[in-house]
Amino acid sequence: MFLLVLSLLSAAPPPAPAPARAPASQRVVTLFLPGSDGGLTTQMAGVRREAVLEKEIKSVLDILSAEWERAAFAPPKSAKVQTVFIDAQKTVYLAYNEEITARHPGGITMEIASAASICKTVMTNYDVDGVRFLQKGRELKTLAGHVDVGSKITRAKCDNMASFR
Repeated sequence: MFLLVLSLLSAAPPPAPAPARAPASQRVVTLFLPGSDGGLTTQMAGVRREAVLEKEIKSVLDILSAEWERAAFAPPKSAKVQTVFIDAQKTVYLAYNEEITARHPGGITMEIASAASICKTVMTNYDVDGVRFLQKGRELKTLAGHVDVGSKITRAKCDNMASFR
């Protein structure tokens, strides 16, 4: 009997190892695009996960900029983030090229939608507490002369802008 039990135990296949869980190379993010009514519409996109968070945020904003061309009511596609950095207070600084202001179509509704598109995209996808806009190493006061972006855009301010119509 002992031999029978022993032979049954040795004949059983070994338990399968737990499957290895490779880190996902992509993550899904929500983009917020300006709509023709001045509100925001959402669109999902895939972005490569990066070890450096600033690099990943820049990639998301590059995708957002490319999608602006398809939006009915949007900032110039040529507006590009050149650098992203995050301070100890979890404020994201976005250094844009001159196109964000020089080629901005203007108007208060468009300016609010532009700032909301950017801050809502960043704040929805990342654990940050604020967004600041830079150009040529200086903080921007406005994108097109109407909306104050000279102070940190907090979640509350961003949500307020995003609900404007």
